[in-house]
Amino acid sequence: DIYHCDHFSQDERYKLGNILTNDFYALSLAKRLRSLYRIDKERKRNLEKCIWYPYCRGGCPHNRYVLSEHRVTGKLSVVDLKSFLKHLLLFKPN
Repeated sequence: DIYHCDHFSQDERYKLGNILTNDFYALSLAKRLRSLYRIDKERKRNLEKCIWYPYCRGGCPHNRYVLSEHRVTGKLSVVDLKSFLKHLLLFKPN
C-alpha cells in the first residue's frame, strides 16, 4: 500500500493506492492526493502568522494531523523547533 507518508500508514483516509494495482503517474494525478494537499494547506493557514514560519514552513504535516484529527490541546510541538531556529539565526561564530 502507498500512503501520503509512513506516519499516516494506520489511517486508511491517507491511503493513495497499492503498488501492485496502481502506477505512480496515476497516483500523482489522483484527486485523493490533491485533496490531502488542500487539507494540509488549510491546516497551515494559522501557522503562517508565526515569525518562524518562513523557516519551518509549518513543520511536519503529521503534527498538524495529530492536532486536528485527535483534538490535542495546545499548539504544535514546535517549541523546540522555535528555540533551535532562534539559536541558529542568532548564532555568531567566533
